[in-house]
Amino acid sequence: MGLFGPSPAERAQASVNTARDIQKRTIVALRRQNQRLKKRANKQQQAISNLAPMRPKEATTQLSQDFYKTIGDIGSQYSRQLAQYDPNLLASQSAKRFAGMLSSSLSDYTNRLNQASQAGSARLYAALSAPITQFQKLAEDPAFNNLLNQTFMSYASNPPTVTSDVESMKQLYTYNV
Repeated sequence: MGLFGPSPAERAQASVNTARDIQKRTIVALRRQNQRLKKRANKQQQAISNLAPMRPKEATTQLSQDFYKTIGDIGSQYSRQLAQYDPNLLASQSAKRFAGMLSSSLSDYTNRLNQASQAGSARLYAALSAPITQFQKLAEDPAFNNLLNQTFMSYASNPPTVTSDVESMKQLYTYNV
């Protein structure tokens, strides 16, 4: 230590030593936190694996097999019922009217669905063609057409140099007396 307190070198060394101590404490704290987080992750992974003993791929395979088996069971059940269907049981006039109403309702639904899909596709194609028409309008705009004009672009990129503005205006201020 000097006469006027610690020298700049001593202060710098003290700062370095303090920074090293803080860095060591930070490393120790981060290691402890890392160990705690690993333990917590292992506990949570164990809890999750207890809830679902299968891995995701195995679970997906098993669930898809169960789904298709259930669908197959439902299909076979209804196909058996359809095979056992006897139309004479429902051969009354009201059943015929009901069947007619169902078929007309189905055809009406189909027609409306087709109309809605045609209207939707028309709107979609109109929305997709809108930028094309805007670009065509821009292409016809004279402000943008000048970009394609070679003469205009040569003047714009390299305008002619006017040597004397005074000389070009001389006839305006010269008087014949």
